[in-house]
Amino acid sequence: MPAIEPSAPSAPQSELPRPRLLNMRQAAAYLGCSFWTARDYILQGLIPIVDMPPLRPRPGDAGKTSLRRVLVDQADLDAFVESRKRPR
Repeated sequence: MPAIEPSAPSAPQSELPRPRLLNMRQAAAYLGCSFWTARDYILQGLIPIVDMPPLRPRPGDAGKTSLRRVLVDQADLDAFVESRKRPR
């Protein structure tokens, strides 16, 4: 009778890579503020957004230059927080 080899454990869910680009709700949660506060920071230009171009226009649609979805780079959120720190 052949020996049964143990199978390799599957990767737990916690080891999945974290997304670099966050939507506005995720960005607000990351900053620990409300959606509306994060939105205001973005609209004021304090936090830059990432413009992701569409892959190709859909048949019958006018060609768009960017998506409506607002994405924020996590590194920009970290830079925003660092720039707002006060010395002790």
